[in-house]
Amino acid sequence: MKLELNQQFLRASDKEKAAILLAYAVRMTIMARESYGQIDELSRNCNETIHKIASQALALTIGSTKRYPDDVFIEMIIAGAEQKGWIVELARAFKEANAT
Repeated sequence: MKLELNQQFLRASDKEKAAILLAYAVRMTIMARESYGQIDELSRNCNETIHKIASQALALTIGSTKRYPDDVFIEMIIAGAEQKGWIVELARAFKEANAT
């Protein structure tokens, strides 16, 4: 799944990449919301992930070169998702973004 997500992201247009990242951000807010008052670590991890992906999505949307290279960024996001057990959520974000 990791390689498939990586390749799909790298083949996407900037608009499609932004859509994937924003769909993942939405999934992260849902996960964080479910943890309110229970697991501060989960809320913090979700918030940090949302910050990274929103910043990258903004840079893609406005055409800024002040961002991570796509291959470095998606590897970082996939590694974080695998480490935190969120890879299924990331895969869902890819599907949701491609549904539009």
